Amino acid sequence: MSNRSKVFAYTLAIVLGSTGVGAIGFAEGAIGQSVEDKKKEADRLLQQGAPQNSRQLTRLYIDLLKQGIQQYQSGEFEAAIQTWEYLPKFSFSSSFSFLREELPLELLGNAYLALNKYGKAIEYYEKSLMIARQKSNFIGEGRSSSGLGSAYFYMGDYTKAIKYYERYLEIVQSLKEKLKKGTAVGDLGLDYPQGEGIALSNLGMAHKALGNYDTAINYYEKSLFSTRERRDLPGEEKMLLDIGDFYQDIGRYHKAIESYEKSLEIA
Repeated sequence: MSNRSKVFAYTLAIVLGSTGVGAIGFAEGAIGQSVEDKKKEADRLLQQGAPQNSRQLTRLYIDLLKQGIQQYQSGEFEAAIQTWEYLPKFSFSSSFSFLREELPLELLGNAYLALNKYGKAIEYYEKSLMIARQKSNFIGEGRSSSGLGSAYFYMGDYTKAIKYYERYLEIVQSLKEKLKKGTAVGDLGLDYPQGEGIALSNLGMAHKALGNYDTAINYYEKSLFSTRERRDLPGEEKMLLDIGDFYQDIGRYHKAIESYEKSLEIA
């Protein structure tokens, strides 16, 4: 799995956990129903506006959300976009504010990123970021910042990528400290150790691209420490390989070999 795919899979896990989606199955009677049929049913229920429709609408929202995820994971990125573009109709309804208005925008940013349509990805991530900040949604701000960092990185604007990656790192490290002190409140919806490792690794890549090699290896080493701290052996092996590649690229072959040999001890 590519680094981008891992980040997306990680983001989806966060999204599903932080919205409670994982605890609710597909919409009742939705088996065999097309996406368009589900949208039509949702339109009908939303037009009625009756409180008794809330449960059915919630299940339809979740079903469409998961349908988009399945389409994305099958490589049907355009289809996922068409499915997710419908979701704001639920989020903008006062009855469904708990579904988080920024969520579909964030997912659409991820889908456009996968299609290498970085301008569109940035457009949706910026909208998601704005809403997250307006609602003081610390977690949503972190996820959108990470997405913006990735979009700018793939566009080659490494300075802007660093700006957003640093904000994401700041957020996950702040949550880490709150959890250590026992002051975190509610469902954080963020696996901060993995998020910290991803942010550190991404900062290493961005600084490497700018030629800031001392800063880059410092972030790589911190990311390696993060994998060891959470006893993530596959993650540790990958970071050792990345560090080996880094040293090879800058011509420090003895250091590269040393890192590769350490990765072999884990494999």
